[in-house]
Amino acid sequence: ANGLVPVKEAVEEVKQNVDDIRQFLPDLVTPLLREPIAKVSALQLKYGAGQIKAAFALHDQALVAVREIGTRVDENGNKVAEEMLQLTSRVTEAEAKVAGIDIDGPIEAGLAEIRRTIAGLDFASAESVDTKIANYGKGVSAWQVEEERVRAEKDSALAEDISQMGVRITTEIGDVRTEMDGTFNDLRELIVDGESNTALALRIDEMGVRITTEVGDEKKAREAAIQTIEKTQADDRKAAAERSDTISSSVTDITKEGGPISVINGIIQTIQKTQADDNGARANETRTIQSRLDNLNGVTGASVEQAINTAVDKAGKAGASYVLKVQTDQNGQQVIAGMGVAIEDGVSAIAFTTDSFRISTPGANPQQVFYADAEGVYMPNVRVGRITFDAMDEPFTLNSQINADSGYQELPGGIILQWGKVRGYFSGGLFPITFPRPFTQAVFTTQATPFVNFYNSRDQDAWVHLVGNTMSLTGVSVTIRAGPSGQSLNGFDWWAVGK
Repeated sequence: ANGLVPVKEAVEEVKQNVDDIRQFLPDLVTPLLREPIAKVSALQLKYGAGQIKAAFALHDQALVAVREIGTRVDENGNKVAEEMLQLTSRVTEAEAKVAGIDIDGPIEAGLAEIRRTIAGLDFASAESVDTKIANYGKGVSAWQVEEERVRAEKDSALAEDISQMGVRITTEIGDVRTEMDGTFNDLRELIVDGESNTALALRIDEMGVRITTEVGDEKKAREAAIQTIEKTQADDRKAAAERSDTISSSVTDITKEGGPISVINGIIQTIQKTQADDNGARANETRTIQSRLDNLNGVTGASVEQAINTAVDKAGKAGASYVLKVQTDQNGQQVIAGMGVAIEDGVSAIAFTTDSFRISTPGANPQQVFYADAEGVYMPNVRVGRITFDAMDEPFTLNSQINADSGYQELPGGIILQWGKVRGYFSGGLFPITFPRPFTQAVFTTQATPFVNFYNSRDQDAWVHLVGNTMSLTGVSVTIRAGPSGQSLNGFDWWAVGK
């Protein structure tokens, strides 16, 4: 009773201001998605403790009925009033043999009841202990122990109720030994402490069954159990409540020395926590479903985890998050997929962790309308009201050289556009042009356009030609031809398309 562990504080404080939240909000869920799901331990309930305690109910004689009522002052000066009842019925092995029954151990039943009150200068207490046991030899047992206790001191008070019951059968046939157990363990406890201003309530319920089989050097245990732990606590700083529910089934192969060879288990665990203090309130729920195999070859497992968190504080901040994760452990490789949704101070975010993401229409003839993986995004029919190309700036910039006089631009698919200018005073001549970037496969088209400084200059009526036998992947030649009246040009522009 005095060693109770207080309710755990496992909720983070509300974070950051609005600007920080807008910048880092995806981080509220993304790390949780990537974090592996922790291994959940299967229940290993304790068997036999009640039986050991109950054995004291048996008197060393074969048939006993004793009742005692009395008062006394103990060695510390405390005043004690108590009542004790002890009943024992036993058939010894020798008696059974006379009747033709061969058993290993006696056939016996026992009952012990104790009622006690104690008053001293520093405390007062009342308690009762009821113990019942029945044995058929050493192989079959059933027992029940119930304890109730109340205690009051100057600065604290305690009320406690403990109940245990169990059954066991042990058989040996040849070299095969089998043990079958079943047990209930229940605890209820209330504590108030005026010195620390703490009030605590605790309840633990456990139930389970187990079969253990030994054949030679091999031992196998099969166990199924359910456990519920409930705690509530209030003190000067906070009020908190916590509940944990675990159900599990397991099969364990054990060596003769006691070390496990392999463990197979299935577990469902739900942990719920709430807390309120002067600064705010928070509530959390985590649900984990897990199937796992641990053996000499490694770990094979499959897990699903759901985590829900909410928080508010007096500053007016509010946050909520939901994370769903699916995980497998196989051949040393851990794979996680999941989604997370978070809202904090009015800003929301959704994050996914997955190798691929797919959206399909329902119905008898489903159609895939969206698919994304590490290779890209596929959408068969896209309707867009407005599209911008910010994300395409980088690939276009890396494959371009753009200025007013000459340059090139590579388009998706490998098409290359190139251009340039030639300026001066020309009345004729051959002008070789070198492309800013050589084509690697083919030149699709090349054009040249005359240029004059003024639109009404009649004496600038020359013309340009592309010279066909000079075209190549690296350039082309342009000629300017003038008439007999001495026409001229101020230059020309050229344009080429290829790949």
